[in-house]
Amino acid sequence: MPPGTCGGASYAARESKVNSICYGLIAAAVFVSASASPAAAEDVTIGGIYSIEGIFGAFGGSERDGALLAVEQLNKAGGVGGKHIEITIYDDGGDQAKAVQLANRLIFQDKVSAVFGPTITPTSEMVAPMFEENKVLEIGLVSEDYLWKDTRYVFMSTPTDAVLAQGMVNYARKIDAKKIAIAYANVPYGVSGAKEMRQAANNAGIELVGDVKWGEGDIDFTPAANQLHAAKADAILVWGSCNVSDAQALKALRDTGDATPFIGNLCLSLPSTAQIMGKGAEGAVSFSLLDYSNPSPQAGAFLAAYSAKFKRSPLPIAAAAYDGVQLWAQAVRRAGGKTDSDAVAAAMIGLDYDGVTGHFHMTGNNHAVQDASAYKAIVLKNGIWITM
Repeated sequence: MPPGTCGGASYAARESKVNSICYGLIAAAVFVSASASPAAAEDVTIGGIYSIEGIFGAFGGSERDGALLAVEQLNKAGGVGGKHIEITIYDDGGDQAKAVQLANRLIFQDKVSAVFGPTITPTSEMVAPMFEENKVLEIGLVSEDYLWKDTRYVFMSTPTDAVLAQGMVNYARKIDAKKIAIAYANVPYGVSGAKEMRQAANNAGIELVGDVKWGEGDIDFTPAANQLHAAKADAILVWGSCNVSDAQALKALRDTGDATPFIGNLCLSLPSTAQIMGKGAEGAVSFSLLDYSNPSPQAGAFLAAYSAKFKRSPLPIAAAAYDGVQLWAQAVRRAGGKTDSDAVAAAMIGLDYDGVTGHFHMTGNNHAVQDASAYKAIVLKNGIWITM
């Protein structure tokens, strides 16, 4: 499952049937695909901000493709509210300043009806308040609940950190782990995940014997590895940031001879895990929003359509991006075909949707409602992630 790519001529040619796809190569200008055309009066324009190039490209590229697939399918089915959907996609490269620039562009220049993304927590923290203040509906892809609490226009198509942490602890109990250590990337997403893992472990009565972090810019991971090795845990719960440092830190632990089982968040299932760790990654357990081995009818249809279109299997986050666009379309229908943010945000409350990743039920108090069943345990065997 290679990372997604953006901006190349081959990609533009492959996507020639998708109208108004813009890729933010923000350096001096923004590249607009040759097939782009101004939105007509009967069109509705939506936007996306993803981290397509750079270290988060494996996730951002997959998110972009999931959103494109949803738009293509919706348009083939007649669009929404009688309107054809135009999507404008920009690449923030994981950079906060670029994300702010692109959010302003979507709000004030492109005048989109809804925005999807961004990919990572730091950029999401910058732009979510902008969309809320300017009354533009956002359906994001990160797990932190503080981004949508007390908002009207901000929703998520991924479950909260607490849901994922609970799933990880439930699996630790399943393998009869009495003592666990937690290991996490020292970034906002990792710190938030560590807090939830501690709480879930405490609620489950599991002893916490190690609490170790690493930095994304670290060169020597030996100190963190030695701390984890000394903890002598029955299992290690890993909350990575989807940076290559995740796999580097875990490889350093395996290099000590430690074979403690890894139970990781969805970042553990990135291709870089097996690429960097080699055989040391075998048997690692991650949590996926997609059930590859026994998919639901919705997931099965998505897997087939995505693989046929992009000639590769989707990462789980692609399904979340797909579900985000479909959630919006369901809300538009519930709003009687209205596509303005006020109408769609109101229609999101109380919305029930059986998506690719599971069942959604949005409420006024929870804009990312899915329970722990949304996450499926997957294990790395012979270099391939399979559902357990």
